[in-house]
Amino acid sequence: MKKNVPMFVLAMAVLVGCGKPPAPMTTPEQTAAPATLTADDKAKIQATTDKFDAAFNAGDFEAAASCYTADAMVMPPNGPAVVGHDAIVNFGKSMPKVKDFSATVDEVHGMADEAVVVGTYKATFIMPDGKSMDDHGKYIEIRKKQADGSWLMYRDIFNSDLPAEGPPPPTK
Repeated sequence: MKKNVPMFVLAMAVLVGCGKPPAPMTTPEQTAAPATLTADDKAKIQATTDKFDAAFNAGDFEAAASCYTADAMVMPPNGPAVVGHDAIVNFGKSMPKVKDFSATVDEVHGMADEAVVVGTYKATFIMPDGKSMDDHGKYIEIRKKQADGSWLMYRDIFNSDLPAEGPPPPTK
């Protein structure tokens, strides 16, 4: 039995040594929480929303697309993703004429260089037959802070609160 004691001690030492390595030493600067959005950041996010609204209402899709990063993606309902500046401009041009559009920022969450914006929109569109159509819905955007301090849209997904058109649901 005494011959097994050193082997037991050696086995325990090996097992204890196989545990998690100690946590690396960190400085207080390394453990500080990431910077949150400032009031100025939130104001600049709202300014981009206001710029987009004005451009969209004016039918200036170049200016509207300038509110997006060069590699932005718009994810409209019932259609494929639209990627990049030129595609976003063409997507805007393909929509019915807008008579009145406004986006409301309801929530903003994020860090120093990336934010999530949640909001609602209202719009009146002039359809090809001349009739107007009112729409309202919601959106979520991921914004990225630019070197000049502006906050551009990087990802944008939206959908209407109106029922989708299509065949009626099956009845029993």
